[in-house]
Amino acid sequence: MLTRPKPALADTGLDGDEAALDTRDLRSLIDGIRLLRPTAMQTAVRMNTLMSRQK
Repeated sequence: MLTRPKPALADTGLDGDEAALDTRDLRSLIDGIRLLRPTAMQTAVRMNTLMSRQK
């Protein structure tokens, strides 16, 4: 069963006067996570490599 967008947004707290701003903030947060993820993976691999060389 499909729900209408407005009740679904109200259920998540994304309704009202600041809904557009909240949505932009969430999209910005997701973009930041997408940028951070590869860098974090590279750092983990480099740290692992350095640690394995010291043994």
